[in-house]
Amino acid sequence: MSRKSNVDDGAGQLTGSQALVQKFLKEAMAIPAKDVRPMNGDPQLAAKNARDGVNTLLPYAAQLRKELPKVQLDKLRAVPEMAQALIFAANQVTLTVAPAGQTKALVSQANQLRNVMLSSADSLANAAILPPTDVAKIHKGRGSMDAANDLIALAALFQKNAGKVKGKTPVDATMIKQADALGSQLLSLLQPAGAKRQNKKTAEQKRAADLRDRLWTLMLTTWDQHVWRSGAWIFGRDVDANVPPLLARAGTPRSSKDGSGNGGPPSGPTGNAPNASPK
Repeated sequence: MSRKSNVDDGAGQLTGSQALVQKFLKEAMAIPAKDVRPMNGDPQLAAKNARDGVNTLLPYAAQLRKELPKVQLDKLRAVPEMAQALIFAANQVTLTVAPAGQTKALVSQANQLRNVMLSSADSLANAAILPPTDVAKIHKGRGSMDAANDLIALAALFQKNAGKVKGKTPVDATMIKQADALGSQLLSLLQPAGAKRQNKKTAEQKRAADLRDRLWTLMLTTWDQHVWRSGAWIFGRDVDANVPPLLARAGTPRSSKDGSGNGGPPSGPTGNAPNASPK
């Protein structure tokens, strides 16, 4: 995937970038596990505030270079790119978890496929081409879990009797494969009625969440050390009005619990914007 610039997609949503994930991957993975902070906020909000905060500070680059030598301007400029990497990583976490709406759509698809295959199986059973007892068993039960199991059973039944039913049913090899795959997928998403819901994450979900949190921690640390510190030096106690905390929404007072990572009270003087643009 090509590297994406720090722009929105035309609908106010900042784009994520896999290339930028790779750019910051080594640094993010080097963070000790005990120091990784979970990303529980909105990556889009963090990205917008990062972009706005950095853009506000760029005109003061010459002053910051002279008065705050410990602030690295390349690190400051990199924060919006870290935000794009974070957005991509956060999207991968979402993709590893099937939304309720997606599961509902799969159940609907399963029921339609089951009806077609079971109707054909009934006709073949009436003609003594398929074993009537096998087809009768599939009719038992109801509900989403049963539909998933029925698809797997129907796929197995038609596959086992492929020679007998050839040319006598609309159920072909593609439909059989689809039924088996869809039934198996649904069984992995659904839980039996009355079963205790399991909250354990899969290995894929854990990896995706860990990468998201590591990128967030890297972004947060860089923001503290280079962006917020610069804002506090330039704007003093008005820092939050000019360089918004990463997870602060417009008009919301700053909170130490918002995960923005902004540090203690500002210690630098209030500066004036220079006339010249930064190098």
